[in-house]
Amino acid sequence: AGYKSQAFCNRKAIADGRYYLLEYRYVGEAYYRSCTAKPDSDNIKDKRKQYLKDFEESHPMYILGGEMFPMSGSTFIVNCDDTQLPSKLCSGDPFVKEGIVVDHTIVELNKENAEKFSQVAKFYEYK
Repeated sequence: AGYKSQAFCNRKAIADGRYYLLEYRYVGEAYYRSCTAKPDSDNIKDKRKQYLKDFEESHPMYILGGEMFPMSGSTFIVNCDDTQLPSKLCSGDPFVKEGIVVDHTIVELNKENAEKFSQVAKFYEYK
């Protein structure tokens, strides 16, 4: 299940904003850990979706992305003008807090890495 803000689809880019590619790599049992919820808690996927929505609404940014299949990681494209926001987004992510994320990278997208951006864009296009 992916996350796509309505604003990301129905807006112009943040005027002076930059684009960042966030890539997460998950632990081997990520699928099982994300599907099983304790009786007194919500599913971790639901928590993450709500976290992304709340984070985006409280910061000047737009987020697009989701899990890879078979749930080995996730990729997000973030549009914002604050260079610290992608790191803040990662540090509060429920998947990071629960130990599902083994490691992550944040890369600013620019002309030098436009090819990587193009590959990610193809991943999300409709077939």
